[in-house]
Amino acid sequence: MKKTTLLIIATLCIFSLSAQNRAVIKLIEEGDYNKATEKYLKIDYKDIEKSPAAYALTTALYLDMESNPKRNTLAAYETFSKCYDAIYSSTDIEKLLKGSTLTLDIIKQRLEQHSMQTLFNIENEATYDTYLPLAEQAYHSQLAEIKVRHELCGYNSAVAKNSIEGYNIFLEKFKDTPHRDDIIARRTDLYFSDAMKSENESVVENFIATYPDYKHLDKAKEHLSNLRYERVIRSGNFNDLQWFTEQHPDYPQVSNVWQAMADMEYPTLNGDIEAMRRFTQKYPNATQTADVAKRVHIADLSASADIKLIFEYILSEGYDHNYLYFRHAIAKQHGAILLTDDISEVSLVRFLSTNSKIGYLDFEGNIAIEPIYSPNVEETDWLSFEAQPFDFKKGRDIATVCLNGKWGVIDTKGNYVVKPTYSSITFNEDNIWAVARLNEVEGCVEVIFDRYNFKGQLIKAKDSFWIDDYCCDIEPWVAEEWFDQSVNVYMDNEGRVRLYNPQGKLVGATYTGFSNVTEDYLCFAMIESGNIYFTSRKADVFWLDISGWSVDCIFDNIISAESSDGKHKYIIDLDKREIIMTDVYKSVNQLSENRICVSDFNNRYGYLDKDFNPVIALSYKTATPFELGVAIVSDNSGYYLIDTEGNRISDSYDKLEKMYAYNGLYFATKDGLMGIIDCHNQVAVPVRYKPSNTPYYFIQIENGIVHWSETSKSKLYEFN
Repeated sequence: MKKTTLLIIATLCIFSLSAQNRAVIKLIEEGDYNKATEKYLKIDYKDIEKSPAAYALTTALYLDMESNPKRNTLAAYETFSKCYDAIYSSTDIEKLLKGSTLTLDIIKQRLEQHSMQTLFNIENEATYDTYLPLAEQAYHSQLAEIKVRHELCGYNSAVAKNSIEGYNIFLEKFKDTPHRDDIIARRTDLYFSDAMKSENESVVENFIATYPDYKHLDKAKEHLSNLRYERVIRSGNFNDLQWFTEQHPDYPQVSNVWQAMADMEYPTLNGDIEAMRRFTQKYPNATQTADVAKRVHIADLSASADIKLIFEYILSEGYDHNYLYFRHAIAKQHGAILLTDDISEVSLVRFLSTNSKIGYLDFEGNIAIEPIYSPNVEETDWLSFEAQPFDFKKGRDIATVCLNGKWGVIDTKGNYVVKPTYSSITFNEDNIWAVARLNEVEGCVEVIFDRYNFKGQLIKAKDSFWIDDYCCDIEPWVAEEWFDQSVNVYMDNEGRVRLYNPQGKLVGATYTGFSNVTEDYLCFAMIESGNIYFTSRKADVFWLDISGWSVDCIFDNIISAESSDGKHKYIIDLDKREIIMTDVYKSVNQLSENRICVSDFNNRYGYLDKDFNPVIALSYKTATPFELGVAIVSDNSGYYLIDTEGNRISDSYDKLEKMYAYNGLYFATKDGLMGIIDCHNQVAVPVRYKPSNTPYYFIQIENGIVHWSETSKSKLYEFN
């Protein structure tokens, strides 16, 4: 009895629930939203608990109802899918749908279609992420298409975000996506973009290593090489620079790297010829290479002492201080001391032989005229109109020679044009003047000479003229020729030189005339004040409070001068009409080889560049201007030569003095003895001669013979 009662109660409850849900479903099917809602909301909660599958199906249909203003097909399908197994296994569903045209399959199909339509319209990846598990759980009839659309939606989303993280998530989420290659390519583009923006070489290196086949790999490599280039140039490290040239030999600016290496290696050469040879091979395009190659070539020529090749080089390159290398080498290996400096001006080259006689070489290095002539020059050459009367000047092709104390003239074959019977011979325009004798009368000298033409034909015998020892005719400088034509310069009856500018205004008057200061400016003492004034070619006169006794050109129109009261040292820019330095330097020499020798008021010497920047410290006791790449300086260690960078290039001596008779040679004194060195620190005469008790500049040098005293002489380039 009790069991029967319980069964009846349970049946009634189920019936009650089925009836409630069935009523809602019937109204949903009819499209009556209001009544369906009213019925739906009255479903008893306890009844829901008793038959959740039936309630879930009813709820799904209610949420999917077309007339429902809060219709949510996705929620409807979610409700259905979550209870899918319960719905299909429930015995209540058949009763629930009894009398309805709906079947469970029709409901499933409807919910799938409606939710899928909404899903496809939204095309939101997150919605797909929620929907897909439900579709799988409920065995969605179009699951394959949903997955395709899900993957496509994810692809579009990833592409829209265009981030490495988004692409990584997509690839992890859709392992079998047909867009894998495209996504990887897009992600690689982003890695490429990051690498191209990065200043970190390792980031770029990793990209190149990871993606060796990337379409724009060449750009990544270019970026990497640019980063490396900037790093090694900044570092200034030789090994880094060299590593770069090995890694990037074709880099567009690799020449700058090679140049930086050359700049570091060049100062270490220190005259090492083999190191220089390696330098030229290693740095063929460096700015220093031409100079280094020239030095190597000069060294090779000097080592060979091949006179023909040496002459070819000099004729090609011109005379310079390297000539001293050649003269030293030829003297050492051939015993011939070259006496002609600029061989391009002559047809034969004069030399002093081992027997201390003068001869001549041709440009093949052969002896053209045997060395039989004396190197001595007469004590008084009254007619020395030319600096080198011994040489065969091109176009004239004759030379004076001395034999047995008498002078004559020879041609390039060694034949006498004028026999050696005269006390002196020189050339005057197109004549040969051969002095027979000199007659001195009351302080004047009568010169008796024979006049020949250059072919040796006597024009006039025993011609003469008088020379007054104390008479010196100086052609006055014509100021009018210097000024512009519109400027007037003339001397009045009182001896005053008056200067009028182009407007006709008197701008200056002086008794002393005008003195050259620079090519563009003159100075003069104004009569009225005695002050020193400057004038340009246009008579633009101006005053700068200076003394007229110490005006020196430094370079261009920059001068040094003392103030008019003698208390200040000025450096003045005449173009700017202003003093640019005051009392900075005590002495300022002329610019020479881009160096200005100066001293301060503590008598320390050093060097400035053309911009007056110190380039060699003021640390010397004495210093001279640069000439042939060297200067003489002194400090506590003695006197020695330096180059234009301030490097010591010679031994120290008690004294070094320039030899004015021979360019690039220096008298060197040590422990009371004298010798000669050249500007390359090569010994021309060993330091072993005792000079006479006269200043060094009275030491006579005649055609390679050095007269140290009345009883002591030597040849230049005496090596034994």
